[in-house]
Amino acid sequence: MSSFLNVSVLVLATMVLVLAGMVGYIYWQQNKVMTAVSSLSSFVASQFVPVPLDVHDSETEEEDDRASVVEEKPVEEQAPAEMLQKRRESLPSTSPYSAANTCSQPCRLAQEP
Repeated sequence: MSSFLNVSVLVLATMVLVLAGMVGYIYWQQNKVMTAVSSLSSFVASQFVPVPLDVHDSETEEEDDRASVVEEKPVEEQAPAEMLQKRRESLPSTSPYSAANTCSQPCRLAQEP
């Protein structure tokens, strides 16, 4: 029985060593392949150097003679309360935010502590 146990341990250890050797060999081959692919890709990339393009077009560029679309509007200096009142007056009377529908008394929620 003892000899069978020794043989099985020996076989298992041999298999582990063989597997470790195979993994190391594959890692070494992968590094060789990656180095070869890298040098090959740099060689191929060096073969495709772009030719400088002629910057000058044969057609002459025309200047844009259109007028500017942006118009500057004068800004009236008003206090924010006056601007708000003016805007409320310009709203239709059916709007819930119009001057006719606003309350002149303070809100009940604001009065509660």
